[in-house]
Amino acid sequence: MARAGARKGQTNPTRVASAGTSAKTEADANAREQEPFETGITEGPQLPSSGSDSYQGDDKTPPSSLQLPDPSGSPERPADASLEPDLPRPPLKERPAAMLNETTAIAPKPDTNPPPPYESSALGPDEPSGSTSEPEAGPTSPNKGGNEPPWHIRRDAILLGLVAGLIGGGLFFAIAHFALERNDPRLAQLQMRVQGMEETLASLDTRLRNLPPDLSGNVATLDNRLDGLDAQVAKLPTSQPDVGPLRKDVSALEENMTALQQSVQGMSGQLSSFDERLTAVQNVVQRGSALQLAVEDAARALREGGSVADPAARLKALANDDAGLAQAADALNSADGKGIVSIASLRQQLDAIEPPTVGEAPAAATGWLGGITANVSKLVDVRGIDTRRDAIRQALDQARIRLADGDLAAARDAVAPLARDQLAGAAAWVAAADNRLQAEQAIASARQRVDAIIGSMR
Repeated sequence: MARAGARKGQTNPTRVASAGTSAKTEADANAREQEPFETGITEGPQLPSSGSDSYQGDDKTPPSSLQLPDPSGSPERPADASLEPDLPRPPLKERPAAMLNETTAIAPKPDTNPPPPYESSALGPDEPSGSTSEPEAGPTSPNKGGNEPPWHIRRDAILLGLVAGLIGGGLFFAIAHFALERNDPRLAQLQMRVQGMEETLASLDTRLRNLPPDLSGNVATLDNRLDGLDAQVAKLPTSQPDVGPLRKDVSALEENMTALQQSVQGMSGQLSSFDERLTAVQNVVQRGSALQLAVEDAARALREGGSVADPAARLKALANDDAGLAQAADALNSADGKGIVSIASLRQQLDAIEPPTVGEAPAAATGWLGGITANVSKLVDVRGIDTRRDAIRQALDQARIRLADGDLAAARDAVAPLARDQLAGAAAWVAAADNRLQAEQAIASARQRVDAIIGSMR
């Protein structure tokens, strides 16, 4: 638009038509209107070259039909000259009347003064390029069919249409893009982030409002304290004390520490040996405790008349290389295999053993002798004398007394002769007593070995 205004402000020289406009001139003008526009347009006068015809034209010829002069010999182009598109232009007669009427008021009035000669850009078919024609004097006749609109007005209209189309397309694209982006999940994420930022700003605003209104007093107090500390630091002595004696003391302490470390290392070796001995003692104590527990379990089983197989097995396992303990365990196993009888059972079996009965009395006599014998028997108890039966009874009584005292060995010795005399039940009782005595002796031997092992740890 600025260029259009500039062009309107220029004074376009009056194009003087040759005198006696002929049909040839109109045909040439129409032919020139049918030609395409040149890419370069200059407004203003062009200097004619030597030997060329003067400019002959009218308002029918558009400015684009003018040929550019040689840049080397032509004057400088105006500043407002622009390049216009090479568009075909319809003949003047075929243009709408509305356009002609609209542009008539815009076009400047022709100047009656004759312009300087121009270089002709369109020559007739019968005119040579080197011929010149002088314009004839006469009044300027208006163009037929009215004035055509200036080219810059049409150009501005085209540019305005293009700009309007671009703006409309941009608006359509923006509206369509906005309509598509309304359902975009990223928009919801952006809204959530904006909401979170707003909440953060609100919390920061609350914290700022809760801050103490004035901290200048505290700052001043801290400044005063710092000044006081600086003054105290300035008063401190700057001279270094004599540290020679301290260094000697430190050296002595270092030597003592070295000696202590060496002694500690020696003690560490001793502690290691102590640990080893302690571990061995702990192992022995654990073994002795297990042996003692096994022996006591065997003694309890023997008192109750139970089996001693389990305690014997434990003694065998804990014996290791102790031969006496291993023999005691084997003796317990052997006695358990035969069946160990309790003391109460032995007492009952001993009571069941009886001495042999005395022989039968002779048959009673008959007659007066029989009567006398019967009367005497009523008055006097007559017994037969049997020394063997009395000895057996005495031995059994002695065995019962020794068994009641807990001396099984003495009771066994008292009954043993009766077994040799083949007294009924005496041999079985002696065998049961011997088996129990074997178990008791094995337990006693095991207890002695366990006591010896525990005593060695002390």
